[in-house]
Amino acid sequence: MPIVTIAILAYYREFLDECVASVLAQSYKDFKVVVYDDCSPEDLRSVLYTFNDPRLSYVRNERNLGTFANANLALDLCDTEYINVFHADDKMFPWMVGKLCKVLNDNPTAGIAASSRMCGMGSSQVSLSKLFWGGTLFSRDELIKATNKKRRNLIVCPSLTFRKKIIDDAGIRFRPDVGPAADMMLSFEANHNGIEIYGVRMPLLETRFHDKNWTSLAGVENWNRSLKKVDDYLTDSRLNFDINGIREYMAKMDILTLSSGMSTEEDFALLISRRKYLEEEKGWRIRDSVFNDAVSIGYLNKYIASARSSGASMEQCRKKLSMLRERGVRASFTRKLKWFINHRVWVGFD
Repeated sequence: MPIVTIAILAYYREFLDECVASVLAQSYKDFKVVVYDDCSPEDLRSVLYTFNDPRLSYVRNERNLGTFANANLALDLCDTEYINVFHADDKMFPWMVGKLCKVLNDNPTAGIAASSRMCGMGSSQVSLSKLFWGGTLFSRDELIKATNKKRRNLIVCPSLTFRKKIIDDAGIRFRPDVGPAADMMLSFEANHNGIEIYGVRMPLLETRFHDKNWTSLAGVENWNRSLKKVDDYLTDSRLNFDINGIREYMAKMDILTLSSGMSTEEDFALLISRRKYLEEEKGWRIRDSVFNDAVSIGYLNKYIASARSSGASMEQCRKKLSMLRERGVRASFTRKLKWFINHRVWVGFD
């Protein structure tokens, strides 16, 4: 019996072959892969036939469950010691599974191991020899405190690797009713309930920005309601520390989501109004520098994604930034933008 299950949550056929190939290419070999087809209208099974790998199996849901209910099904059906819940439009670095399994082996009290990500496909040229494999074992509430201090998401959903017995005993599952931030809610809820989470400092996977992923399809208001549920949970938990850093992170994600659907021809006063609403109605205060970066990144991600096939240049993006500056939006990340443009990847903003 393998020690770990890789559960791939799938709905669209596009990108699935790249995802499966990256999983099967792992340097660590003691795993099995189950593709959970969430009642897709597309033929996903035929993609898997091309691999002819005995570690690979397929489950098709009788009805569409949605991303997080599909993830819970995978957790319920898992019969291995560990399970990683992965997304069909992402790719693993070759060392991801081995690293996360080693973390759980070396830290028997940890219930979850996870990492950050690289953003955009094509970034796997990162050299393994340059990665520092340190990490932190977060005890009760420590992940929440660290997220608040760093004002960004320290771990991402497709990297979450669970020790099955610990999360079962604690009754930890995704809460589909929360919406698109259900993965953040799970990590906070698990950590607040005393489950230790090991966060690897370096990214172990790549995520892809496209118009069909559930993050893009959720929409601004769904994201806002979802993040508010996370805020309510943390408030109701009566933590002995403030969560203003997390609230700023939620505000910048809201602004980024809104700005990613805009163009320079649209009224940027809407973004100013949105910021005022978040600060006055939600209490989510956001610094000027973070607001400007969120607006610029949100807009440029859309441009970079559409220009990748023809090759976006640094000069083109500088012109776009100039247009934003004319509207009073000044970004502080111009120097590091060159790396993202040259690698044809969207700008991560966890």
